[in-house]
Amino acid sequence: MKLKQYWKELQRRHVVKAGIAYLAIAWVITEVATAVLPLFKIPEVFLKWLVVLLAVGFPIWLILAWIYDFSWGSIEKTKDAPVDAEVSRKKNLALNRVIIGGLTIAVVLLVANTFRLANTIEFEEDGRLTLAVLPFDNFSPDPENEWIGDGITEDLLINLANIDDFRVISRPSIMQYKELDQPIPEICKVLGTSFIVRGSVRQEGDEILVTAQLVSDKDDQLWGDRFRIKGGKILDIQADVAAQVTEVLLNELSPSQKEVLVMERSIDPEAQRLLTLGDRMYDQMSSIHMEEAKNYYAQALEIDPEWDKALSRLAYLSAWSNPSKGDSLASKALELNPKSDQAWAAKGIAHIEYKMYDESEAILLSAVDSIMDAPWCHDTLASLYLFRKPDFEKALFHANEAARLDPLNLYFIRRQAFALIYLERFEEVDNLMKERKLFIDEEVLKYVQRLKIGKLAEVAARESQDYSAALEI
Repeated sequence: MKLKQYWKELQRRHVVKAGIAYLAIAWVITEVATAVLPLFKIPEVFLKWLVVLLAVGFPIWLILAWIYDFSWGSIEKTKDAPVDAEVSRKKNLALNRVIIGGLTIAVVLLVANTFRLANTIEFEEDGRLTLAVLPFDNFSPDPENEWIGDGITEDLLINLANIDDFRVISRPSIMQYKELDQPIPEICKVLGTSFIVRGSVRQEGDEILVTAQLVSDKDDQLWGDRFRIKGGKILDIQADVAAQVTEVLLNELSPSQKEVLVMERSIDPEAQRLLTLGDRMYDQMSSIHMEEAKNYYAQALEIDPEWDKALSRLAYLSAWSNPSKGDSLASKALELNPKSDQAWAAKGIAHIEYKMYDESEAILLSAVDSIMDAPWCHDTLASLYLFRKPDFEKALFHANEAARLDPLNLYFIRRQAFALIYLERFEEVDNLMKERKLFIDEEVLKYVQRLKIGKLAEVAARESQDYSAALEI
């Protein structure tokens, strides 16, 4: 059969219009499923299989349209069907109505779904999405395996933070929810985020099962999956989890963005465990625990001397008491990762301890300009403007920036309170303490209160010209 004759035969059998009608109806079904499935919290995989099923059905429908004539009230083989101009006209009209109606409905649903998604996803002024990765629960029989979940949480934080379209809440804030069970909407409100990644880890023998979910600030599950790995490759799954979460939010990534989700080097599990233990000690906010944290970070570096994360942590803690060591470790960390916020903060601290305040300011301001999210550098700037180059308005600005990026970091909350106290904005100090009362320990609260009382006494003395009360404080 020649091409021209074949085309005419396709038209006579209405195969082309039948195909267009099928695509229009399939589009409607897909748009309806896109809107309805999330309401019943049905996993996204069902939508993918629906699209596959519709795609498989397309060639089958074309074959049926070629073989059979679906006339009004009967189904006959096309070669046996009589050629009736009136029947053909009615069939053409019916198919046209299906095509036009289907396309109209599909376009309306597409616009509705797009509008719904645009109103569901809240972007920041810079066009980025905010999300937090909650600590992964340990469901293993052995409670000592808790470090595995903490390590996966840490890797997810780093991977997702490398995506320019995301603003990721920092580790100290999300670790506040390790033992605290609160509703997702409340967590999102406190952290100022639109999305939460949560999950669990279970290790049985040489097999590890990890589950992960992405939920909205309304506690709607947007995505969920599980990963099984064997042979002790504990951290290999993090790239898959990060890539799938990214796909849910952005639908597609540029090749360069996908590359940042792949770990460039594997981390020794024991080094990861030691770093996690160091982080726990650091979070205790005492000088004794700080020394223990430094010991754990140093042990991790003995196993993996080229690990920029452990270098940055140790550099930051060392810079306060041993600026030379902190500066040296920070330089090495920055050679491995030029965007390490904590390493730049360590350099700033080292220069503060050298009493090179202008140089410290220049280093830190350059870092916050070049790194998209740099809470530790902002916090160090706040410290600089509070205690070394007094400018309390600047101190508050940088303390607020640090807290915006890491809202429940106790060090940052304390720095915010200090700046407000020095600015004599006492009511705001009280409000801050009330808002964060679930997360602030007694020692931090007492420390802030003592400073506030001292400042109040100073204000009272200044107004009365009687400084005896202030001197007693």
